[in-house]
Amino acid sequence: MIRGESGTGKELVAQSIHDLSPRSQKPFVTVNCAAIPDNLLESELFGHEKGAFTGADSTRRGKFEEASGGSVFLDEIGDMSLSTQAKLLRVLQNKEIYRLGSNDKITVDVRIIAATHQPLETMLEKREFREDLYYRLKGVQINLPSLRERRQDISLLTDHFLELFSRNKQNKIESISNDAMNTLIAYVWPGNVRELQRVLEAAMIFADSQDHEQIELEDLPTDILAPNILQKKKVPVSLPENFKLLEHLARIELSYVEEALRLSEGKKTEAWKLLGLNDRFSLTRRVKAIFKKYPGMEENFRLVKKLFGTK
Repeated sequence: MIRGESGTGKELVAQSIHDLSPRSQKPFVTVNCAAIPDNLLESELFGHEKGAFTGADSTRRGKFEEASGGSVFLDEIGDMSLSTQAKLLRVLQNKEIYRLGSNDKITVDVRIIAATHQPLETMLEKREFREDLYYRLKGVQINLPSLRERRQDISLLTDHFLELFSRNKQNKIESISNDAMNTLIAYVWPGNVRELQRVLEAAMIFADSQDHEQIELEDLPTDILAPNILQKKKVPVSLPENFKLLEHLARIELSYVEEALRLSEGKKTEAWKLLGLNDRFSLTRRVKAIFKKYPGMEENFRLVKKLFGTK
């Protein structure tokens, strides 16, 4: 079981586990349980026979059969229904599956690697996750810290992504300036490794278009640069027409609130703690003040608007 916030690189860890195991020459199959409707997930995992349901025009193997001898990575397993959890438990216990629409047992040999960002212990109490499956999966547990908790890795990850992008996209940018690197290290990274990857990819494209030899500070996106704008008066950032600093900072502030609410699944108490605030009332006052001053922002931050309102 791999646990961590969204974007911390759980799939990369799962892939590494597979690559370093005796199963490395066999398939590594990924299934995002949150991205597939529950009525289709069972067919995706276990396969189906022709005529098993409307639209099943032919027999189809599921992911467990496709991964024979290898590994199946079940991302966001906390989104799996209880009925599908029961069938997954049978795979773990008996190493067998039944395709939808068939009574024929199929033996499978796969390693199951699961991942989630959800609090499974809370889900156990609410009977939203099976206890027997939980303890089966928890045998070996890996907890991935957020990127803000391991800032020492940012430079290593940056070097890795730059090398990867320059090789795959034939981009000549292979390094980053000290000022730009220090800015990345100082940023809080609510989107974790996935956000760092996106930022570097965009910065490489911009740096290349400006004929820079490396990523410079001004090549970074404005939401990364905003804290630096306040600290360094000589940062050569090109600003859009009619730029309003306070409105821009308010928008960035709301984006952090939105991300904190998403990570805490809408729990305000957890959200203000993630944001480093002393109490939820200061967060409420701040959000309402921003919406009052900039009413046009409400539609861009609908989760914030839904949970805090505008009055």
